[in-house]
Amino acid sequence: MHTEYRRTGGAYFLFLAALTCFALGMAPGAARGAPDPGKAQKQLGKGCGTILGGDAERAADEAVIAARRSAIEKAFGVLVDAETIVKNSALFDSFVKNKTGGFVKSFEILSKKQTAGRVCVEIEAWVLPRKLKERLNDLVSNISVIVQIPETNCGRRSRRAIVENMIIKKLVRSNYKVLDARRSSAINRRDISIALEGRDKRAAARLRLKFLSNIIIGGEAATEISQRRGRIVSARAEVEARVVVAETGQVLEIFSAESKGFRRNCRGAGRNALRKAGKQASDDIVKALDEYIHRSEREVEIHIRGIPNDTIFRKIGFLVKSERWVTMGNEPQYSRDNSVYFVKYPEKTIYLATSLARKPELRLKLEEFGWTRAVLRYVQ
Repeated sequence: MHTEYRRTGGAYFLFLAALTCFALGMAPGAARGAPDPGKAQKQLGKGCGTILGGDAERAADEAVIAARRSAIEKAFGVLVDAETIVKNSALFDSFVKNKTGGFVKSFEILSKKQTAGRVCVEIEAWVLPRKLKERLNDLVSNISVIVQIPETNCGRRSRRAIVENMIIKKLVRSNYKVLDARRSSAINRRDISIALEGRDKRAAARLRLKFLSNIIIGGEAATEISQRRGRIVSARAEVEARVVVAETGQVLEIFSAESKGFRRNCRGAGRNALRKAGKQASDDIVKALDEYIHRSEREVEIHIRGIPNDTIFRKIGFLVKSERWVTMGNEPQYSRDNSVYFVKYPEKTIYLATSLARKPELRLKLEEFGWTRAVLRYVQ
């Protein structure tokens, strides 16, 4: 496959060429043979570059890089739920800009147009889905939860599941990110059932990558009439729930409870019984998750380059400390070249780094991240 790719003299353009080759997972000058369709997926990408100082070739190089990113983002859309991408747009933007190496096997420029002030290109890129899946693990959130607890009240399916809603509200108040399976048509409920039962690890993996959620909560709730005394009806509620870590299949909590409620009709009594059971279930489930999250803490270094003075250094430190799930570790170290904050954090490092970079008062730009380290730069 022939690819048009123009280079110019000068260090800047050599850098752009090297960056693109790195993102394509090949050495500069390597041949771009046609990929095996069974291992790569074709995606179209569009991108533009701004002409500065009359330099159209530099703008063309920038347009190619932007088009490559566009193709990668489309490939992500095949693997990840669209709503999940929208909710985590800043996260995906940081990820694509910092972790593109090896995603694209080859590409070809289909068209190039130059207008006043810009050069735009369209490319055909062959993207490696296996590589994308491997790197998507960097985005799966330990505090993102899928919840599905269908409910039957006195023989009738409940449209508003009381127990499920109580668990979701408790999780949200405790700063977990929650995806309600009943409200998302994209979720395969059969996958949830299989994942909870541990029959097929692939079902858990599909849910984990599609919604970037590592915790699955599922079960069922039901009520039936217990007894009737005069005008008062007693109903008994039974609730069963299981909390599973999608990555490992580990069962964090198995919850089972019974409760009674009273009213003048079965469904009213059933709702009262479900509220009692829901309160106990939500408390126990959040407690189990909190314990798991704290056990998952690891030491992380947040490096920030270019902090101009100690006042801003302390301000950033205060905002790092205020981040949810962050526990400060050793004394932070200030240096204009490279300041370091030592923290304990249970979530993927990119979530903390992206959260800090999004704070307008900090003026930070994410440069790189890994499992135990993130590097940002203070932009003056």
